[in-house]
Formats: sequence, structure tokens, C-alpha cells
Amino acid sequence: MIITRLIFFILLLGLSSEPFISFAYNPNVVINEIAWMGTKVSSNEEWIELYNPANKEVDISGWEIENAGVKNNTLEISAGKIPAYGYFLICRKEIGNCDLVESKLSLHNKYDKNGKLVLKNKAGDIIDATPEAVNQKWPAGNNQKPKKTMERICPLALGSELKNWQTSQSPGGTPRDKNSPVKIKPEPEQKAKPEPIVYPKNIFINEILPSPKGSDAQNEWIEIFNENNFEVDLSGWKIQDVVGTITTYSFPKGAKIQAKGFLVLRRPTSKITLQNSGDTLKLIQPNGNIINKVTYKKALLNQSYNLTQKGWQWSQTLTPGRENVTEQIKVKGSMLSASSKKSKALNEKAIANKKTISNKTALANINKNINQEFKKGNQHPLITFFMAVSIAIGSGIVVLIIKKRVNA
Repeated sequence: MIITRLIFFILLLGLSSEPFISFAYNPNVVINEIAWMGTKVSSNEEWIELYNPANKEVDISGWEIENAGVKNNTLEISAGKIPAYGYFLICRKEIGNCDLVESKLSLHNKYDKNGKLVLKNKAGDIIDATPEAVNQKWPAGNNQKPKKTMERICPLALGSELKNWQTSQSPGGTPRDKNSPVKIKPEPEQKAKPEPIVYPKNIFINEILPSPKGSDAQNEWIEIFNENNFEVDLSGWKIQDVVGTITTYSFPKGAKIQAKGFLVLRRPTSKITLQNSGDTLKLIQPNGNIINKVTYKKALLNQSYNLTQKGWQWSQTLTPGRENVTEQIKVKGSMLSASSKKSKALNEKAIANKKTISNKTALANINKNINQEFKKGNQHPLITFFMAVSIAIGSGIVVLIIKKRVNA
């Protein structure tokens, strides 16, 4: 039976989540439970319970408990026997089922008033003892209502071990009965740390209109672009300006922007005033990270500030909800602005005119030379004829060349 109980207690103690107590088999009588606080009826109803863990009766006549009485601090047990696996209850006042009523029993609420309790046999040998005092407090038990006793956890383990004692789970304790089950401290719950939320990148402010025609309060807007190939939830994202009255707009729950899509936020919704004299906008993720920022100086009337491959530019072409359009045209693989196109056309016309004037001047010079030769009167009639024919043919060729170049 003893071996069976020993195995049971070893298994029971193994359930504890903490290192427990030194284990030493002790077949002797032990101090098993202490009502140092009395009972809910009276603080004077103190009692001590002894337990015999052996399989034979033990005579405790002449034994004593030090620091449990007022006379020489020793409580004497004049006579008594404890049956095998039985209990012996010592009471200051009769509370029912007491084996010994001893008015000299006196347990102070401050544990170190008289020191730990020590159980000695008739020969004066120490049989058992409670732990050393710690901060003037008993190892266990509760003096508050409902009052709960100090219980030994394992009768086969040392009574001097602080961890071998617990506060009874039953108000008033368990006199002449088994102590409360071992109270196993639950392991602290390991709360899983939430995975940090990773917000997508490639969301940015793409176009803004600070100075529209008409009412600024009604017509200003901010455009955001999602460059990702997937939809993005903007719940909790923010846009904030920094000049004048700082205004922050938070996107509501469920706000989304499609893949490769645009989202236009107008001033009546955002309440953000885009200052005509210059301002800065910040796009902020829910974790406070500023993912994008744009700053502009003095706004141009009815021109939007566009993000292009070459940076930010003002444009007269407003494209809310669409791709930005820069005012450029493609000419033979190169990009020219509208003003450059006009300049090129004027240059080409000037060159054509210059060539026309040059060719006309050459023809006039030829005619002038021929007239001069005729005036000299030195030419043979045949020579004169052939020269006239040559001049006619040359003039025709010159005229054709001029027409082709002008048409080109």
C-alpha cells in the first residue's frame, strides 16, 4: 500500500509545471494541516492536524509541538494514538471530532512570532517541522473570510519545504479528512504574436488639381494610382496636407483601388484644401509609414500637376481617372512639344522660301548676262539662236526645280 501511494504521489507531483520539492520517504507522523487563523466563527478556534502515513498505529503520548503553546512555547500531548493512515486533531476549543482539546494551543498570525512549528517525539527527536519564516507570514492559509487553512501537499515529502504547503481550497479546511487536491498552476498562456501586416507598395499620388476653374472648394481633386497587378484595400490609409490647416483624410473600411486602377478623391469628400501658393501631400499607410509624398510650388490656373517619367510637370490636359497626358507629339521617333512642332513648321517654310528666292536670283543673273552679250553686237546669228534656245530650256528646268522644292 505504501509503495502504491508513493507511486501515486510521484505521478501527481510530476504534473506540476515547476520544480517541486525534495522527496524523502518519512513513515513517521507529520504535521498535516494548520488552522492558525481559527475558524469563521472565532479566531480562537485554532487547531493542528497530525497524520500517520504508516500502515501501523503510532503512540504519540508524551510528544510535543514547539512554538504552538504559550507555556515555554511548547504544547504537550499527554496521551494519544494515531491509527494507520489516520488523523489526530488537536483543538484549542472543541469544534467537533477533536482528539485533544488543549486551551494552551496558541498560534500567532505573524509566523515568526515564535518561529516554525517543530514536532518532537517522547525522546526529543525531531519528527517533522514546518518551513522557516518568510516575511512574518505563514507559508500558506488565509485569514480573510472565508478563512482557509494551511495544508500539506504531500505527507511523504519534507514538511520543511515551502513548496510542500498550499492554501486549502475548502473554506474552514478539511479536519480529519484528506487535504484538498494538489493545486497545479496552469502554465501561462503563450499568446501568439500577431504577424506584422505588410502593406503593398507601388501606390502613389499621380495627379492633383490645386487651382481649377470655378470654385476651388468644389473642383479640386487628388488622384491616386495603383501600379500593382492586384487590387489593394485602402482601409485605414490616409492622405494629409501640411500647409495651412493640416487636414487628414482616412479611407473608410472597404475602400479599394483596382489593379492598375485610379482613384479620384475630390475636395468635398476629403476636406483637404490644396493651397494655390504651394503645398505638400503625404500618402500614409495604416502603420504610420509615409509611402509617398509630393510637393508643388505656386499652382497654375486650371492645370494639373502630373507625375511623368521625367518627374512632376504641369499640364493643361486634365485626366482624372485616366493616364496622364503630356502635351507632346511623336515626330520620326522623337518627342516634340506642341510649341516645337509650330516652330519646326515655320523653319521649314522659311527654308523653302529662301531656296525659291535663291533660284529666282540665279535665273535673273542668266538673263542679265545674255542681254549684255546682245548689247555688244559681237555674236554670230547662229550663235545667237543657239544661245536663245539654251536660255529657254534652262529657264524651264529652273522653273520645274522650284516647283518641286516648293511642293516638298
